[in-house]
Amino acid sequence: RLWDLTGLNELNLEGCWGLTGLPERLWDLTGMRMLNLASCTVLIRLPERLWDMIGLKTLNLGGCKGLTRLTERLGGLTGLEELNLDGCKGLTGLPEGL
Repeated sequence: RLWDLTGLNELNLEGCWGLTGLPERLWDLTGMRMLNLASCTVLIRLPERLWDMIGLKTLNLGGCKGLTRLTERLGGLTGLEELNLDGCKGLTGLPEGL
């Protein structure tokens, strides 16, 4: 199981076109620094627990056309240095304060 890989700090799922969601347990990987979901075109929402990953530095959502919104909790990712939303055509806006 993926969440048993406690030392994992980068996860690249770029181009997983059939990926519609992510398991909640994935966010138990508290050491995660980079998450690449670019071109996961049918991904429609991100789990609420994603926003608890305060160590996350890079989040690539480029080309996630199915995403329609991001939660206000995005601001809780205080360590985030890079956020790519290029090509997220379904997004209707950004959270307040971003």
